[in-house]
Amino acid sequence: MDGAYAYLSGLYDATDGIRLKIEPLDIDYKNTQPVKVYEKNGLVVSALGIPHGDVPTLAYRIDSPNGRIVFSSDQNGSNPAFIDFAQQADILVMPAAITEDADEMSSFMHAKPSIVGKIAEKTHPEMLVLDHFMGKSLRDKDQIMRIIKQYYHGPIKAGRDLACYPVVIKKENHEK
Repeated sequence: MDGAYAYLSGLYDATDGIRLKIEPLDIDYKNTQPVKVYEKNGLVVSALGIPHGDVPTLAYRIDSPNGRIVFSSDQNGSNPAFIDFAQQADILVMPAAITEDADEMSSFMHAKPSIVGKIAEKTHPEMLVLDHFMGKSLRDKDQIMRIIKQYYHGPIKAGRDLACYPVVIKKENHEK
């Protein structure tokens, strides 16, 4: 396989010692409706394109009988369809890549803490987990969390590699 991701070619055919075979899908990141990318045994994974400047990226929603988790990926917070996509997640994972005083280019790519807080406020997750801390945002993590708490009043966690966050099952939230 040639191209930018040649080093990942073993993923496509389970070679190179990688015991995982994937079936890549092309998802139109400009589509305003979520696209189901996986469904099996009650587990449904959907994707939605979200703005990360001029770099395409996808958010993912995982729905199961035991809970709902939404992974935002990098975004600047300007896609109103994400609000519906992330509604009532048990856990919403959002990047905290920049600080509130970030420059115009950084905020073209990433949501400021106030935007993250407003998104969490509108989507009502049971828990907000922040990830993708970078340079200054890592140093100013406490200030970022204070800003987000001005809008979202639920539990907020600063994510770490290999951290686990339980999904608390509330029967009334999962009945159809």
